[in-house]
Amino acid sequence: MERLQALARKQGAVVAAELVRASGKEQLPLHLANRDAWLGPERLLIHFASAEDAARVARSLNGAFCVAGTEVLVEADHIGSRLQRLFEMRVTPLTGRHVIVEATYRGTELQPPELGSRLRPYLKPEDRLTASDSPWGIRLRVRTTEPLRVLPAVVELGTLVGAEARVQMHDEDRLAAALHRIRVELESELRGR
Repeated sequence: MERLQALARKQGAVVAAELVRASGKEQLPLHLANRDAWLGPERLLIHFASAEDAARVARSLNGAFCVAGTEVLVEADHIGSRLQRLFEMRVTPLTGRHVIVEATYRGTELQPPELGSRLRPYLKPEDRLTASDSPWGIRLRVRTTEPLRVLPAVVELGTLVGAEARVQMHDEDRLAAALHRIRVELESELRGR
């Protein structure tokens, strides 16, 4: 990356890049051309070693955020790179319209459909919920545009049913979200010149 940046500076240009795990889309150019433009809020999921650390950092935040166990989800019109750098490798940027909130529950006797039905009242009709077995427990997967609302619900469900909940979040279309972040970064860099 440093070599690319040096080459770009030599040419009076800017460069931004991000590695993204993408599913094997055969028609990738067509997929990217047809994706929806989205100018909604940016989100940053910050991972902590303990719930106490998450709560301590959250006390210093203001604005739209939620604490759910060892995770803090921040939402704003723009999240600058300063906040991302502050927490280094413990962040997951979420800039897509649809976010996947995936929770795996260990230690419950409930079956996937029953556990899913207990989460459903906390979701909106447009949230898509799937429930399945996994080698690590029961997995609930929610596709939503409002992760600030869904994240606390999936964590609280674990408490209500006496199960440990492990939560992961990511953009539904990771590649499109990465391209959006790169475009914003380049535009910001060009405005700063």
